Amino acid sequence: MVCGRTLHWSGWDDAPVDDFLSPLPFAPGTVVPPPQLLRSVLRWGAVSTPICNLLVRAEALRAVGGSEDRFRGAYEDQVLLSKLELEVPAVISGQRTSRYRQHAASHTTTANPQAAQIEATARLQFLQWLSSYIDAGRHREDRVLRDAVDAALAVATPAPRRLASAGALARAAAHRVPPQVQRQLRRVARPRRPGLVRLGSLASTEPVSRFFGFDRGLPVDRYYIEGFLAENAENVGGRVLEVGDSSYTLRFGGDRVTRADVLNVDAAMPGTTFAADLADAPELPSEAFDCVVLTQTLHLVYDMAAAVRTLHRILRPGGTVLATVPGISPVSADRWAETWYWSLTPLSARLLFEEAFEPDLVEVRQWGNVLSAVAFVEGLSAQELRPQELDRVDPQYPVTVAVRAFKPA
Repeated sequence: MVCGRTLHWSGWDDAPVDDFLSPLPFAPGTVVPPPQLLRSVLRWGAVSTPICNLLVRAEALRAVGGSEDRFRGAYEDQVLLSKLELEVPAVISGQRTSRYRQHAASHTTTANPQAAQIEATARLQFLQWLSSYIDAGRHREDRVLRDAVDAALAVATPAPRRLASAGALARAAAHRVPPQVQRQLRRVARPRRPGLVRLGSLASTEPVSRFFGFDRGLPVDRYYIEGFLAENAENVGGRVLEVGDSSYTLRFGGDRVTRADVLNVDAAMPGTTFAADLADAPELPSEAFDCVVLTQTLHLVYDMAAAVRTLHRILRPGGTVLATVPGISPVSADRWAETWYWSLTPLSARLLFEEAFEPDLVEVRQWGNVLSAVAFVEGLSAQELRPQELDRVDPQYPVTVAVRAFKPA
């Protein structure tokens, strides 16, 4: 089958919202063997290919038995897609093949108030079916696929009901309090007037940790970085170049990696296979790498534009760059402080990569909010915040900015 790309189309009625293309699972021109496309979709659902973007041979549809009678509504398309992705090779065309019109009067927008719960229930039923379907098929021994399904199920499965906490009881009681009293209580609980805010244990000119939180657990930015790599793990394969060491290459690439290379500026660093400066790196061979994993490195290169041109040069056709850069961040106190030149916004990261890569093949994302930014600057670890506090994205507070860029096959 051939997979196209969707334009999320708001500009049809001059709406003040930018149109955007759906993210690609792999570089245009890539031939993806089954079930790799399904694994990619399970890791990050945004790369799913709608039915309207597929060109499928009739014999392939007949071979997988079409859809399933038990799904007559939500997720009937995903059932058919999953069966195809399990059995049929896919070619990623990268061409825009559909427009998904966005408008305020759409069925999705005007759905009933229980739409979110209906969607959650339907997704859980779909994943439960998919788990059983895989167990009964030829991919039952694919450990990576099984892990991806189990991870998706863990997110979709509701947490067991527990006795109401004191906080829940307080929220229930609040519904009985008159609105004007609720407003007064909120002002006391979270004062915004100057002079009323108390910083508590953070009221110090000395941070909790000067080591990014490594001495307390997993740093907040590493929580975002590793989440980004996990979502895009299917892009880590073949010959992979990583800066510093090969830990992320092996962790997220696994058996898909045929060769792991390591780039450092110092040839004496253990495991180094290439010693070079990305801004000027004739030592790195052209069109040699299927993937480059570049976490928290570009900000240490003064000529970042030259470094990104090097990344494009050394990628094979069909290759992928997975890069992260700091947004809101402390500056290192070790030897890297001498070359810590930049922090980037999502916009600057996009423009930087679009100078070397085709703009439609550059995807930029961000993570962070005011709470996680303060926690990271103070040196708290990710374990000291709840997942919902870390996962909330506020565009004003980008802690980590990530770029995935493709070179067409």
